[in-house]
Amino acid sequence: MGIFGQLSKYNWIIIQIFYSRMDIGSFLSAFKSKIKSLTGKAISSERLAELMDINAEKLRGWEKGSLPRKEDDRSKLKLFFHLKNLDNIPKDAPATSAKKVVEQLQEKLWIGKAVVSKKEVIALGKKIPMRLDEQEFAEAFPDWKGIPVYNVPVSAGFVKHYQDENTYEPIYHLRDPRFKDCNFAAIITGDSMHSEIRHGDYVVCQEVIDRSFIVYGDIYYVVAKNGLETCKYINAYVLDAKNRIYDEDRILLVPKNENITPSPLRKDMIDRLYKVKGIIRGY
Repeated sequence: MGIFGQLSKYNWIIIQIFYSRMDIGSFLSAFKSKIKSLTGKAISSERLAELMDINAEKLRGWEKGSLPRKEDDRSKLKLFFHLKNLDNIPKDAPATSAKKVVEQLQEKLWIGKAVVSKKEVIALGKKIPMRLDEQEFAEAFPDWKGIPVYNVPVSAGFVKHYQDENTYEPIYHLRDPRFKDCNFAAIITGDSMHSEIRHGDYVVCQEVIDRSFIVYGDIYYVVAKNGLETCKYINAYVLDAKNRIYDEDRILLVPKNENITPSPLRKDMIDRLYKVKGIIRGY
């Protein structure tokens, strides 16, 4: 190989390295775009500066291409965005940083309607005292990421494909020990369960594999073979209340909203069944 061939190979390596990196201005712009795609709402420079505990004018200057000079500013940037350095930022850093920041802030503030505080997470059903508090639980199960929370409505299509990362991507993982046996949380739509579950709330769901074990009076998300998709209380289907005679082959789907009529469903028509074990308030 001649000297020109060697130079061309060397230049190609330099070009590859150069174009796989980005400056701080490009990073901030891409980061804000990723936040919007994850949460469904844009985050302003002022709000971002507030979260970082810096001057908004200073942040806008960095967004336009100026470089942070003070070591304190550089440290804040690296710490907040989980960056190793600011001089050679990888192209995939905005996506990685956005995921980490959203997950880190989920218990502290709102970014759009996707991130909620602990007081807005409600466990349903029988309250059993935890033997471990949340910190002890995290130490005992360090590899558990938490349940994935999706910023999309729960539906028949969603429950069939939510595990496909190419189709659905969680906005964060909820590390709440009360829901360790759950599969996911996603948005509920409609007002049939209002006011217990409101339109726009997130329901924390656990798939029910054994259909013979249904706790009457609890809330379930039901996907039926006839196209029905609904979130309701499930009760026994009563044939004769006085003599306590029930239809073992049917259930009764009962809404919280008294303006909506309960409806029967044959058990063999259930395609997928999920017990709603918690609610994350959507607003």
